Amino acid sequence: MNNVRFMKLVFGAFIFMIFAVSCEKQIYPKLESAPPVLVVDAWINNKIHDQVILLTLTQPYFEETAQPPATGADVVIENQNGDLFNFIEDSKYAGYYVWKPTNKIGIGKINDTFKLTIKYKGQTFESSAELKRVPPIDSITFKKRDRTPLGGSKETVYVGQFWAKDPQGTGDAYWIRTFKNDTLFSTPSEINTAVDAGFSEGAEIDGIIFLPPIRSSINPSGNPDNPLKPFKLGDSVRVQIHSISIEAKNFLNLLQIQTNKPGGFAELFATPLANLPTNIRSLDVPKNKVVGFFNVAAISELSVITKE
Repeated sequence: MNNVRFMKLVFGAFIFMIFAVSCEKQIYPKLESAPPVLVVDAWINNKIHDQVILLTLTQPYFEETAQPPATGADVVIENQNGDLFNFIEDSKYAGYYVWKPTNKIGIGKINDTFKLTIKYKGQTFESSAELKRVPPIDSITFKKRDRTPLGGSKETVYVGQFWAKDPQGTGDAYWIRTFKNDTLFSTPSEINTAVDAGFSEGAEIDGIIFLPPIRSSINPSGNPDNPLKPFKLGDSVRVQIHSISIEAKNFLNLLQIQTNKPGGFAELFATPLANLPTNIRSLDVPKNKVVGFFNVAAISELSVITKE
């Protein structure tokens, strides 16, 4: 009986979709307006370079302009020793708050804890994070492959993978990021995370070399949104592993699901849109909404030139 009801539902949805796509009239639904919400992009790391926190405001769903910056905020990070890192708004880029390292010292070391405090328009927002460990990248290797793309001619490409070993002890989470000739792989489908040496917490794959699908995730995805082509001889390839919290890993995975939508009939069965979780809260009015995330990462990285 359940299967029959399900098939009726699918058939009904299919008929609806046929009717919907056959209609040429454009519909502009009227959405209720909502007050702007603070958006916090606070992904900090221990590299010795300028650290940036971006503050913006949400805007109506159908608005096509860039998100307005949240200007005039006070942004401070404090570590467990009471050391303060003041992020000053950039004079040229509104909403960009920058901390510049001094004496070639980064923002912290492994196991340091941090509290982020943002004061904006009479409200105080707060979050906390820990700088977690990250394994070194031992090497990046390549294998030559011949391929014939659709409608094209035969070509030689190089398929790479990085080699790193997760340290003993469960609960480590990572964000693997790749650059080809200094261009970051930045489409939603290329968000690549791991827990220990595998994909999720329940797998309990700990203390070993990262699994092959994770190691080979450094290759261009072929996604139409990403213009990057497969690796060729002489390309520069840089791989980074960022240490992140489990909560940050879940945030990135949900971000990928929400933004990497296939469209069409498949959307009937896709995960519905919803607000992403956040680790930032309002101290003054706890029910007030804020979106975004705060994470402090240690980074290991390795750069190589593609070769046989």
